[in-house]
Amino acid sequence: MRTLTLLALLSAASWPAHAGSVNFEDLPNANIAGFCGGGDTNIGSFYAASGVANIGANVFGLAYDCGGATTAFPPNTGAINVISTDDFARFDFTTQVWSVSIHYVADDPIQMLAFDSSNNQIGSTIGLANTDGVTPPSSNGLLTVNAAHIAYVTVGNTGLAFGYTLDDLAFTVPEPGTWLFLISGAALICARKARRPLF
Repeated sequence: MRTLTLLALLSAASWPAHAGSVNFEDLPNANIAGFCGGGDTNIGSFYAASGVANIGANVFGLAYDCGGATTAFPPNTGAINVISTDDFARFDFTTQVWSVSIHYVADDPIQMLAFDSSNNQIGSTIGLANTDGVTPPSSNGLLTVNAAHIAYVTVGNTGLAFGYTLDDLAFTVPEPGTWLFLISGAALICARKARRPLF
């Protein structure tokens, strides 16, 4: 019986996680950058219902058709990506996640750092520059960090990137049922051990 319980616990640990994503296409004009004719209001908690508690500060939507150098920073999909006027953009999640990925266009190397709820850095990745800031690049790059208990990520400069845009944020959240199953299985093993005779 104990072997069956252990097998059940192992299979529960491999159950698929819930995936979340934000593509920024539904941003209202108020959250579009002012130089693109928008209201220049930080995105903030606009995507809280989608699992992203807060974005910012100073992160705005960038409409691809607003002209100028934006043609060198195209969205990965659709017509809107995001731009930060700070050295980095911060994305806080409504619950802890286990992986985060985001597409980018940057004229310098760009970095994504992952942090837990105690502000400890628990993961990082660096992407190469893929535009000169003038000529449209052929495609967006992808940054991905995998770590347990990610509370938020920062993306951008931290000493590396100067001009950059971000698009198609994706993240995974472990299913609550997985945790309940693991806890109940562990309790069952402990109960069975406690009832087993010593001799």
